[in-house]
Amino acid sequence: MAILKRLAEQDKSNSRWQHDLIVWLLNAGTITAKIGGNDSVTRAEDLLRTGLNLAELYPGPDRQNLISLLNSALWNLVH
Repeated sequence: MAILKRLAEQDKSNSRWQHDLIVWLLNAGTITAKIGGNDSVTRAEDLLRTGLNLAELYPGPDRQNLISLLNSALWNLVH
């Protein structure tokens, strides 16, 4: 994650790096949620919300799909 985050922050115009970081956050949040326990749920929510915040700024053509996936993962986390 550190490498993806650094690359995405280094060049915000590189939509591929932005996309890769958002997808990583979605996957990491989803996996972390499956671990269970309050700490894991809190960490999963942080990862998913960070991904959602980035997706809302993401200029790529799959922006809305990423936002929907992140929203769905967050909804599943709390329900």
